[in-house]
Amino acid sequence: DLWKSPRITFRLLAERTDFDRLLYGFGVACEVMSHGAVRGTRHEAFAAGYSRTVRRLNRPGLSNQVITLAIAALLDGPAPLRRQVIKWGIASGDTGEWRLTSSEWRARTVRVRTFPTYHLVGTCQMGQSKDPETVVLQDGTVVGAQGLSVVDASIMPRVPRANTNIPVIMLAERCADMILQRPTG
Repeated sequence: DLWKSPRITFRLLAERTDFDRLLYGFGVACEVMSHGAVRGTRHEAFAAGYSRTVRRLNRPGLSNQVITLAIAALLDGPAPLRRQVIKWGIASGDTGEWRLTSSEWRARTVRVRTFPTYHLVGTCQMGQSKDPETVVLQDGTVVGAQGLSVVDASIMPRVPRANTNIPVIMLAERCADMILQRPTG
């Protein structure tokens, strides 16, 4: 059916190198969290993910807003209450300091709890015209397509460390300036 929603399969961690890199980065984060200087500034260690509960609470609506505010207040509340909210509401029982040093737990956590952040970038490599891998030039011009430009997050050569909104605006403004300066005719 033409109007059916597409089925998108991200194939997260299908490549062993992707898994290994994420596992390494997660291991570094666990080591930092275990360090004495950091441990004294935080509460419990737990693994969360984009669970059914989290997805349900992300749906717009007043009831979800109220529930989310209540959960946030409980997380800032007394330690026993916070631990219960984390254990049964957020981490599904996956809590405990020992996990930070367990290589088996780290690998399982990466496999089971990895999810996309939905700020996909870099699908059309931006670069120099002499690079055969380049799809889009630095001004947004699509290589091999006359009069066509692409100016969105797909041409970003690196994933931003935050939301893509402001970087895309900056990219679009810069490319718009370059497009307007192109010779005509």
